[in-house]
Amino acid sequence: MRLSTTFSLVLVFTSAAAAQVRVAGRVIDEDGAPVPATRVAVHCGAAPAVGAQTGPAGDFELSLPPGDCTLNVDHAGFFELRDRPLHIGNGPTEVTVTLNPQHEVFQSVTVGALPAPVEPAETQGEQRLSGTEVNDIPYPASHSLRNAMKLMPGVIQDPTGGLHFQGGAEYQTRYTLDGFDITDPIDGRYSTRLAVEGVRSLDLVDSRESANLGNGSAGTLAIQPENGADQFHSTATNFIPGLDIHSGVRFGDWTPRAGVSGPIVKGRAWFSDSFDGEYNSGYVSGLPNGQNTNPTWVAGNLLHAQVNLTPTNILFADLLADFDHQAHYGLGVLDPISTTTALSDRQWLAAVKESHA
Repeated sequence: MRLSTTFSLVLVFTSAAAAQVRVAGRVIDEDGAPVPATRVAVHCGAAPAVGAQTGPAGDFELSLPPGDCTLNVDHAGFFELRDRPLHIGNGPTEVTVTLNPQHEVFQSVTVGALPAPVEPAETQGEQRLSGTEVNDIPYPASHSLRNAMKLMPGVIQDPTGGLHFQGGAEYQTRYTLDGFDITDPIDGRYSTRLAVEGVRSLDLVDSRESANLGNGSAGTLAIQPENGADQFHSTATNFIPGLDIHSGVRFGDWTPRAGVSGPIVKGRAWFSDSFDGEYNSGYVSGLPNGQNTNPTWVAGNLLHAQVNLTPTNILFADLLADFDHQAHYGLGVLDPISTTTALSDRQWLAAVKESHA
């Protein structure tokens, strides 16, 4: 398996000479979308490294002396760009860096890893969990994205399954999908069904957040869906159901998942579709056969698409559908089927977003 990193530079020179040259740059992924919060560092000779972090449009700006330098670019979920040559002329310089995402799941051991540098200009704390880490790190009930969230520093899951971000209650956190609010409007919790294979990253921003992220007092959890690439990828997990032998043979717990992604038009438009389902027979002991089960099933499907209208104008679209059904809510030893009721929930989200840089 061969891994490659694409690196492209566009240099613009003027005849003016100066001790310090303005270097303006932009970091994008293989689909041309900006990659914000990327660490950029430039080493020029024996001088200390000059660093910056990209903004929401993937842009950064540095002041550097003319000459030969080396460029390092690092972002979770992408292959790191290290010690790439960069020539600084006597005039303003423009740099475009293309990072390749880590699609493959692999095992590795890193010895002597350096901690992330402290950025004094950063006004908010942020924790990131990439889609590769979600699918690679073992944890109980790995089919559930909710259970994967506790892998992030500052997140704790209580015995009832509730999530606590930065010490706050679950309803004190705001949840977004591709920038759109998916917080439950009734109880303020996270209730959306998403397949772990369809998630590109989870970004947790603490309460020192920007004004555009809303009023979540414990922070904002931003879920970024998988964009797709110029190669087709597909997955299928747990498509053979288990069996339950209590009072006869029936389907037991079942958690099927599937995903597919690829190009719509190579080099211009891509899609990803992920499905997540769960079935539970809900067996209750102490009731007559045929009246002792409370079957529950939930299913969610997310369709995401990206279209590069121009190199600086990108269109994103999402269609999310979640379904939840419980046949006999309240069934128990002292509560037979005649006293129960059926419950169903539906959740739909259709969203379109344009990004112009």
